[in-house]
Amino acid sequence: MTDKTKVSVIIPCYNQGEFLKEAVDSVLASDYKNIEIIIVNDGSDDGITEKVLESINHPLVKIIHQQNQGLPSARNNGINASSGKYILPLDADDKIHPSYISKAVKILDNKPDIGVVYCNYQIFGDYEMEEKIPVCTPITFLLRNICVVCSMFRKDDFIKVKGYKDEMKDGYEDWEFWVSLYENGVKFEKINETLFYYRSLNKESMVKKFQRDRYLHLKTHKKIMKLHPELYIDNLEKIIFDLLLNYLYAIPMETKINCTIRFLTKSFKPKNVLQTIKRILNEKLGFRKFLLNKNPELLITDK
Repeated sequence: MTDKTKVSVIIPCYNQGEFLKEAVDSVLASDYKNIEIIIVNDGSDDGITEKVLESINHPLVKIIHQQNQGLPSARNNGINASSGKYILPLDADDKIHPSYISKAVKILDNKPDIGVVYCNYQIFGDYEMEEKIPVCTPITFLLRNICVVCSMFRKDDFIKVKGYKDEMKDGYEDWEFWVSLYENGVKFEKINETLFYYRSLNKESMVKKFQRDRYLHLKTHKKIMKLHPELYIDNLEKIIFDLLLNYLYAIPMETKINCTIRFLTKSFKPKNVLQTIKRILNEKLGFRKFLLNKNPELLITDK
């Protein structure tokens, strides 16, 4: 295998200086050598990060300093300044396996129909756990964030979808980006190995924040749906009841049905959504019988 294809590893950093060198060293230890590392200092002000950045002196490492703009902007600026054909985002407190880049490049080089390569990951830090990611399908893409942020993709595809969205500053910017690529026809392939290491910190991470604050999770997911209404509408029949459970899990069944209709109609406002939901609820999934037995006046009609 040759190292002809250049890979740009993009590392946004905001007050994560204490871990930054580990992230950089894990990339420099890669068995794939045609790389560049672009660190984007997103206005760090902790006093530590600046000192660490000053200590990094390597010909493969470029450092960009900017005022704090948020993670989507930091990644976009790093990628726009890159010269690689393939992009690998890496957060400043995480690490990669030495063989990750070479294995991902091999897939992208040999399979032009594949646009994103992802893998399983290991959580380390205040606790340890291996996460085996399921194979991406339309359903999993639309309902949950499957791909790790540290997944390799083609820069050309990044340009086509105009990168990470500033609207996603509150989180899930990577999820929305994967959805954008998927909607644009990009195919994904999984390496069934643990090649990415995600650091779990004692302080509350974004993942823990979303787990604790379900409202924030749902609010942010709704942003993704509003950015991709046609994709969600086209797959409505497949995901309607998963959405119902995610968004209305604590509400009685009778109320769930009518609330789901109002939520989706208000979010997307297409002409066919209401009729599609009625048909699914009343016919395909047997809710007509349930409603008649439970509370006849709640039956949804076609009027």
